[in-house]
Amino acid sequence: MDEKQQRLNAIAAPLLAWYDVHKRTLPWRGTRDPYRVWVSEIMLQQTRVAAVIPYYERWMVELPDVAALAYAEEERLMKLWQGLGYYSRASPPSPLTSVFPPWTATRCASWPV
Repeated sequence: MDEKQQRLNAIAAPLLAWYDVHKRTLPWRGTRDPYRVWVSEIMLQQTRVAAVIPYYERWMVELPDVAALAYAEEERLMKLWQGLGYYSRASPPSPLTSVFPPWTATRCASWPV
């Protein structure tokens, strides 16, 4: 192992050990569903984790997959987003609405998770 790799390991090992002890249980951790991870990433932009959790959970009940998001009306999206701030993240065009137009919903519904 070269010196650079040894220095990286010296930094990474304590960080990973700290994480193992202090990590929080969050609803988007432990999933391999790219839609759920993507939604959490957008919601977490400039927002505290504690504030996002109830919005994320409500969002996933209402819009559990890409197909549901693709067919959702803007008013419904804005209602679900209400209180998170930075409404440009949810209102068209946005990362949540412009990526999946309704015609993609039938194709995306069959994506493997």
